[in-house]
Amino acid sequence: MTSPSLWNEIKQQQQQQRVTRSSVAALLSNSIMASGGGGGVARDDRDGGPRGDSDVYTEFAHWLAKASIAQHTASDLDGEAARDLRYGDGSSEAVEAALSLLEQFGELSLNHLEELREHIDGARRKNHPEDSASVEAAMTNWEREWSTWRLLLAMYQERVAQKKEPISIDVDDDDDASTPAASSLATDVQMIGALFAPGSSHGALREHVIVKNWLQEVASGFQPVGPRTGYWFYTSRYHHGLSAASAMSDPDAAKIVHTLDPDAPSREKRSLAPEDEANGIWDQEFDKALVRTLYEYLRRGQFNQAMELCRKSDQSWRAASISGSTLYSDESLDRGSEDDVDDEDHSMMPPAKRQKGPEGNPRRLLWKSMCRQLSKNMLMVSQSWEDYLFTYYNAMIETELDKHLAKRHVKYQEIVKTWTPAEIFERLSKSDQPDIRAASVEPFHYVQSLVIQNQLDMLVDTLSNNFTQLNDFDEHMQHVLRFAAHWVIVMRQLNALPRQDTAGDRIIKCYVDLLIAVKKNQLVAQYCALLPTSLQIPAYASFLRTLERVTREERYQYLQRARDHRMDVQAITVQVVQMILEAYKSETDACLMFGSKSVNIALIHSAVEENDQEQIRALEWLFFEPNQSRDAIIQASHLARRFLVLGKLNAVKALLDSIPSDIRAAHSADQVIDQTDALSVAVREVTGYTNLCLFEEKFAEWALLTKESRAVGNNKSEYDLLVKVRTLVNDMEMLANQLLITTWLVLDIEESQLDPYSPSVEQRRQECGKVRERYLTELTIQLYMILYESESILPGSMRKSLNLSHLVANAEYGLYTEFVRAGRMAELLELLRRSAVALSSSNTTITSL
Repeated sequence: MTSPSLWNEIKQQQQQQRVTRSSVAALLSNSIMASGGGGGVARDDRDGGPRGDSDVYTEFAHWLAKASIAQHTASDLDGEAARDLRYGDGSSEAVEAALSLLEQFGELSLNHLEELREHIDGARRKNHPEDSASVEAAMTNWEREWSTWRLLLAMYQERVAQKKEPISIDVDDDDDASTPAASSLATDVQMIGALFAPGSSHGALREHVIVKNWLQEVASGFQPVGPRTGYWFYTSRYHHGLSAASAMSDPDAAKIVHTLDPDAPSREKRSLAPEDEANGIWDQEFDKALVRTLYEYLRRGQFNQAMELCRKSDQSWRAASISGSTLYSDESLDRGSEDDVDDEDHSMMPPAKRQKGPEGNPRRLLWKSMCRQLSKNMLMVSQSWEDYLFTYYNAMIETELDKHLAKRHVKYQEIVKTWTPAEIFERLSKSDQPDIRAASVEPFHYVQSLVIQNQLDMLVDTLSNNFTQLNDFDEHMQHVLRFAAHWVIVMRQLNALPRQDTAGDRIIKCYVDLLIAVKKNQLVAQYCALLPTSLQIPAYASFLRTLERVTREERYQYLQRARDHRMDVQAITVQVVQMILEAYKSETDACLMFGSKSVNIALIHSAVEENDQEQIRALEWLFFEPNQSRDAIIQASHLARRFLVLGKLNAVKALLDSIPSDIRAAHSADQVIDQTDALSVAVREVTGYTNLCLFEEKFAEWALLTKESRAVGNNKSEYDLLVKVRTLVNDMEMLANQLLITTWLVLDIEESQLDPYSPSVEQRRQECGKVRERYLTELTIQLYMILYESESILPGSMRKSLNLSHLVANAEYGLYTEFVRAGRMAELLELLRRSAVALSSSNTTITSL
């Protein structure tokens, strides 16, 4: 686990750059930063992101909004103009904002990592290992994400700088004009400085150094061994106290080195002496711990600390060996001729301004040739994927530097060719170590490898394919998906991804789906706005589809968020309604396909099923905007027709009651009598459905009053009841005639006149035919019953019931065809016969039928 001291050190390094002349990497870093790459982006801490109760999703969205990303889209534009708003405009402000986001995302990741570290340390102090175990995986994710953001920041600061000053990336070009002449007077510092000066042709090598510095920065923490004075103290004391006689009798004498030079253990293949038998601490064990600590220091580029430890442990020869890496410099040569005309007495200068003598290792190439022989030992002590990558990259960089430094010699010999980055990552993926092979395909390591190689097209395609194939995202993949989505967003702002980036769109779409799944409803609109219109509308409609049980006010707020991000709210609401209705369409289709004789018409005041309530509430999305009243009426007519096909008259009544009065008032049937467009047809349909429901309500009331009238005892109550019944009969007769003597649901409509979201002409004709067949026949039978039973209170009603035969037989209205299709013609004839018999019994003249 990463030590607290390392994180403190990293945070300090983020605030200031420390220069170490003994390290090659330090000199190269300074040169790179001087030309515009590798530095940090300034940030005002007063504008820090939300903390406290804010979750990670909200934090990342906050910084996107703060950078003015995901705030605008252009759904009202077409083609490339709409897409451009999702990409950076190339201005320095946009680039700076994107780089600032990379830094901020890295800081967010580091903050969460530190919080988890504190949590896990607290859990261990409380002896809750199960708690700490549950946090370990998240801690690993945050550590890898933090290191990836740091890599992206460093790499793209350099790549942005290269775009400002175009640089060739051919590091094998021997005719480099930026390199000083191959002269023995050119020092290491002078030649290396020229390699990394602005405008040089070694951009790839600059990136290699950035990768190396990054690997040094993100190295895991370690516990260094403390210094111990006395060079092999116990071995030396053992030899001083060993006489010739004791050497013959001591069984350990043959196991302990005979000499005290540094190469003795490896040359003699013997061990160092133990301190004493009580604690068994060996010089050899300390030596192993010391060497491991030196490796960890060098792995992090901390050369000064390594040499200081060697000196304090009385092993100055190790410090001298490490110091061989120091670049050779001579101020009398490096400063050039500018100081040659200065006749000032240097003895009178302040110490800081006095010219220093030669420094560093003038035989560095020879020193490096010896190091190269031992380089494979680095892999033996490497433990993590990052360690292996550092070893390969360090060798690659040093070999390239050696090649350029060797040019000063007349007898130049080509340095052995090292691996390319692509070959390095391939070797890691095929490593003999199973852990390293597995780490190579770990998502964050895979991202890092392709970012380093600048293969972003391949990276975004691979991530997109993996995410779209997953059906379920565990916590690890949720973490990776959140990172990937924000990576795509920032890369687009840097114009590092192509404009026709459909794979990036799919990644953001997957992230939107994740936000919906984890109930981060407040953030969905912000990320949907980053999608093209073809994905944006169905994505946000799918989100609204999940909000079945929220209040009307909450629905309005979610639509307002879409408006704030300039999405096409009208298209979204129409589509969400269509999605909900489509989910229940199969029931209607089955009824139309297999017949409906088994379907019973529900009572008008019976309870509405939950599924039907959901469909009715779906139309509420169309009630918020006045300009969507057209869509509301058309969808209402469509849904009401489906309910009637299924016999759900109660659902139709609930649906019509849910339509706001202002929408109903804005679309009157009187205004669209002869028009055949989709809206006019829908208005007439809805008017007919309203009349049908009113008739059924009054019929239910009439049936109840008729039953009560038989139990009324006093004359006044009987009179009042009769007045109510007469009124109801007259109202029902009027409502029935409005449906029976019109061509309700018969008027055809052309395919071109249909609304895009309406069913086809053929399906609409089937649905309308089924409604007429079922409800006009039932309405006729009910009207007959009303008139037949009302003869006593409304004389002449019996005659009207018999005259219904004329209405049914009228070819203009075509009611007889509905009775034939419904199979109710015999039922109707029997009722008419009953009326005829009743009229005959009362000596009433019957006109011929």
